[in-house]
Amino acid sequence: LNDSKLRIERVLARKHRYFNRLPKGLERNEIIAREGAHWWVKLRTTEQKRYFTMSMRDFEEKVIEWKEEKTIREMIAARDPEDRFIDGVIDDEDGQDLTP
Repeated sequence: LNDSKLRIERVLARKHRYFNRLPKGLERNEIIAREGAHWWVKLRTTEQKRYFTMSMRDFEEKVIEWKEEKTIREMIAARDPEDRFIDGVIDDEDGQDLTP
């Protein structure tokens, strides 16, 4: 749906006179989603599988990115308070940067 949203909006603008006058919001999004569902049903099974695969890869990349970020934050939070010189920056005990 997201890939084809602009195309769907163009088609709806030609089909429905009132579509362009609708404010952005729930009603407009419902119409776009309904049209997107019609397009989805018309897709061949191979195209649907391609979109599923693409979506799963995207989701997997986002999960990996989130886990890496979470691990880094946990490592920073768990560092030894005696380590005052990290990454070329001297920190005081409050965690504030004392670099000149």
